[in-house]
Amino acid sequence: MPDSSPGGTASGYSTAVDLSAGGFLTNEAAGTIIGSADGFLGGSAAAAPVLNSGTIRGYGAVGAVLYGGGYVSNASGGTIAGSSEGIDGASTVINAGTISGRIGILLGTSTGEYVSNASGASIIGGISGGNASVVNAGLVTGGMGLYAGSFLTNEATGTIAGSNVSFSGGGTPASTILNSGTIEDPSGGVFVGGYATAGGSISYLSNASTATIIGQIQTGGPVSVVNAGLVAGVGCGGVSMFGGGFLTNEATGTISEAAGTIGSGGYSDAGFYCGPTGASTVLNAGTIESVPPSVGSAYAASYGISLDGGGFVSNSAHALIYGVSGGVRASLVAATVVNGGLISSGATSAAAVALTAGGLLVNQAGGTIRSAYFSGGTAVVEDFGTLGAVTLGSASSSYGYSTYNEAITVEAGVLSTACRAG
Repeated sequence: MPDSSPGGTASGYSTAVDLSAGGFLTNEAAGTIIGSADGFLGGSAAAAPVLNSGTIRGYGAVGAVLYGGGYVSNASGGTIAGSSEGIDGASTVINAGTISGRIGILLGTSTGEYVSNASGASIIGGISGGNASVVNAGLVTGGMGLYAGSFLTNEATGTIAGSNVSFSGGGTPASTILNSGTIEDPSGGVFVGGYATAGGSISYLSNASTATIIGQIQTGGPVSVVNAGLVAGVGCGGVSMFGGGFLTNEATGTISEAAGTIGSGGYSDAGFYCGPTGASTVLNAGTIESVPPSVGSAYAASYGISLDGGGFVSNSAHALIYGVSGGVRASLVAATVVNGGLISSGATSAAAVALTAGGLLVNQAGGTIRSAYFSGGTAVVEDFGTLGAVTLGSASSSYGYSTYNEAITVEAGVLSTACRAG
């Protein structure tokens, strides 16, 4: 049986409207549904559609419970609110009004859930659970915690704030995040589980030229990140990949530790960090920095790019890689650095490029590298641009290296051995 509330008030000691046996609910603009526990209850036997233009409120529990899944449409001016969840169990939510709760929307456990939040609409308490597709053009506070394999589109008018955006658990499919708006969580940022599928596809995150991410992008496996906007870590680095991956920073892109927010120093404060469990590829045409150069001398150790897992770095013409303690650092695994732009460091004693496990450094015509440091492994240098002082040092004995400190001559077009493992 349908339940229609055209303009009155429905209330109940526990649940105001109980359609656990099936049916659908239409609550019009002047309608109010209030329960001391749940505002609306739909049963597990059948999906119960909810069309709301008024107010549905669960003071003691959930605004609208849909244990059988189902469809919720909350029109402009409509409110669905609960003390625990605003909506629990829906498979499709179309929101143009306000949904609020400790968790705004708690999705079901099946795949294929869908949430749309229109421009001007609000979801207070975030979105949690489910292998979902989410399109946001409004405001979501409280972040998102979705299963791997989910798809998020944050449009230019969209803001996701107050807690992190996390795609993990629930299996291993690849996830996709397309951000054209603002994602802001200084204490967290964006986490992508980074699982590779059997077919070889990996998770993907795109931050458009109109977009801003305040907080770190952190990945737990192979992920491809393409940035054309601003990524600013707060008390942590800009992008950290644990398990390797691909970073493309376009000409309009900036990846940085936000000014005045440096943490304890080291990899956590790198503009880009690659963990020791996988190599990363970095293609930079914009700016990657640990802190803006104007405040560099005041902060702890930090690098523009730090590669513990090795990999490949390309810095194109007119691009910048900058770190207080060094532009590019590769410490545990050999790495390749190809520069056509500027790689620099803040401290006068810090090398702009430091390869302490060997590798290849190519400085192209027009490229400038303030200085370079090599120790351990076998390193070669090819310079066609402007390369400052080159220093050889001893590798740490903890990595099992004994280093032959040879004189090094760096000439245009000549490969020179810097040092080799003993």
